Amino acid sequence: MEILVCHLTRMSAARICVAGINLATKQQIRPVLPMGNFTTQDLVENGGQFEIGAIVDIGEVHKSGYPPEVEDHDIRRKNIRRVERVKQEEFVKILLDNCDSSIRRIFGEMMSYDYGYATLKPGEGQASLGCMKILGNSEVHINDKGKIRMRFTDDETRLNIPITDLRCFGSDGQTVNQAAIERLQQITAHNEIIVSLGVTRLYSPRPEVAKAHWLQANGVFPVTEPFWN
Repeated sequence: MEILVCHLTRMSAARICVAGINLATKQQIRPVLPMGNFTTQDLVENGGQFEIGAIVDIGEVHKSGYPPEVEDHDIRRKNIRRVERVKQEEFVKILLDNCDSSIRRIFGEMMSYDYGYATLKPGEGQASLGCMKILGNSEVHINDKGKIRMRFTDDETRLNIPITDLRCFGSDGQTVNQAAIERLQQITAHNEIIVSLGVTRLYSPRPEVAKAHWLQANGVFPVTEPFWN
């Protein structure tokens, strides 16, 4: 199976999440290693196979996901092979063909909105990945806790969600790359934007908060310069 990589997401320590669009079916796919995790060592810049815009052959896959993570497919590391990187114009076209303007149409009507966040309860939702074209004004910013966030509006509500796009962080996958943020702010200020969205694995940010799948921006792509880094 060949996928176009459009999700490269920071996780904890050096771990990353990789996902993309199946070029044959146009469905979102998240390759999963049954043993171990992808890390920053799997990036092209470190001698690996993955980068935004890369077509990667992930070999034979076995569906392993459950709602909302229906995109999960087990693969074998030895079968991963980078094919090529598409041109920016082709990347944008493929993403636009897979975009929606509604969070709930992507993830399911059970998506809940609250104070700028969006969440799915355990076992709910029709997807955990999707692409959205931002219709109104958007803003990339760093909040008072030093976290990278994105404000935007879908066709229902105003959201303020975390950005986990790996390009916004340093080589350790954790330190905020201030120069990258300033660059992203500059080119998103007056540009149409595509966002690759995902929900987290089930977790609770605080003991008093029920576990849920939390919406985040896995990739931010100005249509005129999606490979902005």
